[in-house]
Amino acid sequence: MSELNNITFYWGGRNYCCYSDWDSQSDYFPGYDLNTKNTIEWIKKDGAKTIYVNVVNNDIDIPIQKRLNKISKECGYDVIDKSYMNKSPFDGGKEWFIYKYQLVKS
Repeated sequence: MSELNNITFYWGGRNYCCYSDWDSQSDYFPGYDLNTKNTIEWIKKDGAKTIYVNVVNNDIDIPIQKRLNKISKECGYDVIDKSYMNKSPFDGGKEWFIYKYQLVKS
């Protein structure tokens, strides 16, 4: 059975949720654009033991913690912060922060 195992947070309360099943015909992982309420419902129904969470364009204006807290509380997951500072080997060593999280079933 496929499981919801990857979420990307977007602006406007949108989340792109992907399942673990791979369509070999199209070389495609199915994904769905959902609001936070529907994301929670789908996680309760199909959530994997570990769900990987990314933030589109590492945008700090997206309410990351608010969404993580709501999802983890309502679905019974612990949040693990896997964010890190990335340094480019080009552009004079420009640095930027990468927001990544894991939701792990409690």
